Amino acid sequence: MPDLKLISAAAVLTPSESSASPLLLRDSAILIEDGKIAAIGPTATLRQAWNGAVHTDLPHCVLTPGLVNAHCHLELSYMRGVIVAPADFGEWIVALLRSYPPAEGLEQVIRQAVRNGIEESVRSGVTTVGDISRHCALTRDEVTNARLGVVSFGEVTGLGWNRRNFEGLLQAAATVGEKWKARDGKAAGLSPHAPYTIEGPMLRRVVECGEKESLPLCMHLAELAEEREFLESLTGPLRKPYDYMAGKRAGGQAFDSAVPTFGGGPVNWAEHFGLLTATVPVLLAHGNYLSDEELDVLGAAAARRATPLSVVYCPRTRAYFGHESVAGPHRMLDLLARGVNVCLGTDSLASNPDLCLLREAQFLHRLRPEIALPLLFEMITLRGARALGRQDVAGSLAVGKDADILAFGLPPACRDMGAILSDLIEDAPAPQAVYIRGKAVG
Repeated sequence: MPDLKLISAAAVLTPSESSASPLLLRDSAILIEDGKIAAIGPTATLRQAWNGAVHTDLPHCVLTPGLVNAHCHLELSYMRGVIVAPADFGEWIVALLRSYPPAEGLEQVIRQAVRNGIEESVRSGVTTVGDISRHCALTRDEVTNARLGVVSFGEVTGLGWNRRNFEGLLQAAATVGEKWKARDGKAAGLSPHAPYTIEGPMLRRVVECGEKESLPLCMHLAELAEEREFLESLTGPLRKPYDYMAGKRAGGQAFDSAVPTFGGGPVNWAEHFGLLTATVPVLLAHGNYLSDEELDVLGAAAARRATPLSVVYCPRTRAYFGHESVAGPHRMLDLLARGVNVCLGTDSLASNPDLCLLREAQFLHRLRPEIALPLLFEMITLRGARALGRQDVAGSLAVGKDADILAFGLPPACRDMGAILSDLIEDAPAPQAVYIRGKAVG
């Protein structure tokens, strides 16, 4: 016997797969069969056709898709409020390294951090997350039985003295046990971390592995103005972590003579070593510092691709590091105009007060009120799902997709789309109910 559930509400609001405007259905319901959406339509019609379904009526709520946080580091959830924003990013990394748990307690700290991050995410309405993990074996073990949908990007680094760890990190990131692989809502990916932590030839090797194993790729790119200097000469603030680690090793050196340099900036570097032309979904984290020429490179790459090229913008982390005052407004609208998919993420609790994606949209709306509310809604739902390669199962309410559904309290006056979107994004309320693959959680 199929597991049939019917959830009805005052309204159903979802991004549209074929239109820039969301779809609003009043006095409607969602039929769920074995965790998938089987039908959406008027409550009276579905109740009559499926009177055997277990019915939950939420008459003062609006139903929306679960939110998709396309960029997070769940394992850093133990870092909330630990580091005050430093003078530069290199100092921040050194502070992060100094705060790292000792080896004997590392596993316990990481596991608890992941559990806390999952709980906080679900409580705020996030039902799918793109998670970057250095310790992906521990993280994937923790999310095995979690209801939260996860694309787990195993982090891969390899530059200078750290080059010796590259193959082991790549193998660990690309290896997924059969038990974990078979779980609903779980998928693996690879994260060649950043231009200042992986050498170009190793980036190409990660891309090749991703293509061979059909794993999406995520990389921190154009996050920092200092990336260009580091790629050109291995100097600047991004050298500080390497000097710090070299000082902790007897006779240690920051780099050896084999570290290659590159003079064309991070976007051209990523294209040169194959990231932008990879045949799997590619997600670029942050994109805070992009010139017109680099925007054109990304737009041309997006136009050539059969899979999405996306940038995930993390507004509150960008503000934490002061990028807005240096670089000006994020160039998300220029990226969109060039055909690049743009979505929102929270980054980690090492640079953000919480993992609430609605508060990310709320912050961006207050920062840039000219950005249309329907676009903001897409950036925390459907566009995030596209960025993670999960658009077939997440990001909108449609027949055949996973029944990841949120119920938000609806003020009596909020009956039109503009009022509902305004209430959601301007107030960033907590959902009254969260369903992941048809099951109530939280």
